[in-house]
Amino acid sequence: MTKLFNQKGVLHTLPLLVIIAAVGIISFLLITSTLPLNGLFGKLNPKQSSHAATSQGTLSPMLNWTTPKIAGAGLVGDPVRPSDFYMFYETPGGNVGTNHVLKSTDYGMTWNQADQTTFNGNAWGVAIDPNPNRNPNTAPTLYAPAGYGNNGVWKSTDGGKNWGNLFDNSQYSTCLIPKKGGGTVAIPRDTNNGCMDFYQINVLPDNPPNHILVTYHYGLGQLLESSDGGVTWDVHKVPAANSDYVLGISATNWIAISQDNVGIYRTTTAGRDNNGNISQSAWNLTSQNESYPNQPPKTYASGLAHMHGNFTPYVDFANGDIYFAGAGGVVCSSDQGANWHLIMDGNASQVFGTPNYLYASFAGASAMWRLPKGCNNPTIDHNYYPLMTNIPSAWTSSVTPYGIATSYNGSNWIINMSLYNGGPGGNGEIWRFVEPPTDTTQNSRIIYDDMSGNLANGWADCSSSDEYTHYTMMGMGGSGMFTLHSGTWPNGFLGLCNTAGVNSANYQALDFNVLADQGNTGSDVNIAFRTVSGQTVTKPIDQYIQGGDTKLINSKWEHIIVPLSSLGLTDPMINRISFLATGTTQSILFMDALQFTPLSQPTPAPSACPKAALGDIDCNGKINLFDYSTLVTNFGKSVAKNTLGDLDGNGIVNLLDYSILVTNFGK
Repeated sequence: MTKLFNQKGVLHTLPLLVIIAAVGIISFLLITSTLPLNGLFGKLNPKQSSHAATSQGTLSPMLNWTTPKIAGAGLVGDPVRPSDFYMFYETPGGNVGTNHVLKSTDYGMTWNQADQTTFNGNAWGVAIDPNPNRNPNTAPTLYAPAGYGNNGVWKSTDGGKNWGNLFDNSQYSTCLIPKKGGGTVAIPRDTNNGCMDFYQINVLPDNPPNHILVTYHYGLGQLLESSDGGVTWDVHKVPAANSDYVLGISATNWIAISQDNVGIYRTTTAGRDNNGNISQSAWNLTSQNESYPNQPPKTYASGLAHMHGNFTPYVDFANGDIYFAGAGGVVCSSDQGANWHLIMDGNASQVFGTPNYLYASFAGASAMWRLPKGCNNPTIDHNYYPLMTNIPSAWTSSVTPYGIATSYNGSNWIINMSLYNGGPGGNGEIWRFVEPPTDTTQNSRIIYDDMSGNLANGWADCSSSDEYTHYTMMGMGGSGMFTLHSGTWPNGFLGLCNTAGVNSANYQALDFNVLADQGNTGSDVNIAFRTVSGQTVTKPIDQYIQGGDTKLINSKWEHIIVPLSSLGLTDPMINRISFLATGTTQSILFMDALQFTPLSQPTPAPSACPKAALGDIDCNGKINLFDYSTLVTNFGKSVAKNTLGDLDGNGIVNLLDYSILVTNFGK
């Protein structure tokens, strides 16, 4: 399998097609109620942050202006400085305003104006240099389109301070641009009879930041390629449609998706035929016919289209799985984009992730969703549910969110997001999601494994009769357990037992999703905890509903969090959890994702480059001349620790590092 990028640090999420670093060392900072921001309009304090917090994380607005009028656009993170993020916005909005860049150096906690020169237009598909071996003391190169405004491709080589257009006025009128190898080449005119209204810039991994692909806004499959940072160009024709986005997996493996429902196209030869000539025939419609358990075959990706204006694919560095979101759902490929499998229905705006989870947002939705990772055994019977159901109106705009970047701060995974027009008065916003540390030691926290449809090891069914059943394809909630509340109520109950008992002192809460299918709801359903010593505590479910509802609502999935500290247990060893009713009209109760939430503990920073300390400087899995060249180039220099040839982590590239590399050379 071709590696997506060399993995110096942890390169993970692709916010608007740019991989973002996931390794950091700065400790997690608590969110304050007001956040100072020095911007174009002076020092501004955003509106006091309202938190949508659950055991799965905290989502907070970090930039929430009422004035000036802005429209949020792309957002990217720096792959060698994980604390740094760049957010693009227009003021006023409406696609033709002046574009500005905000920068955060503290994982999205505060934002300051970065730009000193500007351009007009919408910065949709922005890009940042993804090279993980860039000297962290140098500013990253950034690219941005300027849709509806100045048009062209705008480039900054000093971290967003100063911007220049790669095309001049004469090229706007003639549509003739310098061709790679000499001469000029004509850019095809788009459907508006222009030739400079571009949509997205994608930096390829083989020669960042110079090898770039540029897509059209209203072009019918036109694609520009430059291998020298925009000095000279080749022009391609993709068999897609309007407003393409493209993802470069390697120098030659490119994947394109359009705003029209024509499917996902792929080339493995850089858009060239067997003779090396640029050819539309080098692109192929990917396979998208998949059969799923317990349902007839369906066709999904053949009609997949990205949502208007934005697109954020996600590539899992651990196994190379690729995830796309669009009108039709979230699809996944485990073979570099050749075949795609649906894992979630709906009109997905974005898909993004961390080493722990996938996340998705949907057009017009008021929730952020969490999905399981993996697509080798595709099924839409996945465990996905809304993490946040009480998000304010910012998440009800047509595109939610617009740009996304992910990073790791040494304690938590941080996801920063820009919203186009969801804030007060339709203003743009920045939101920040903090994923809690992952429990990797207490395996007994899982009670019901939704993916296998079985109770987890150590747990058994101890219901009054046949109340426990695994049910497949329960719509929005995926698989679930259910109880039949027929004539057995109120005496019947669903019981889940653990003979050894689970020490509740090691956990924070019991967390699960529940759906009431028919009948009366709310306090009709109780949950009971019994301990090894025989102590029993019973509580109504309705008092633990997240998201604002005070009763279980018929045919609606509700998220339940029961803080274990609220139970008042004198014996912490829980050996049975029961669900029971006080009435006889509740027909069916579905439950999903039943687990204990662990106490907070730090997540160790993942290792994206296991041979780095041995001399694999470019993290391609081999210690060879490329690594040797990097070390020799930086020999005797002071560099950031564990980068650019500093193998022993002392911040200096010297004979000790040379000895390590030579010892392991060729491995």
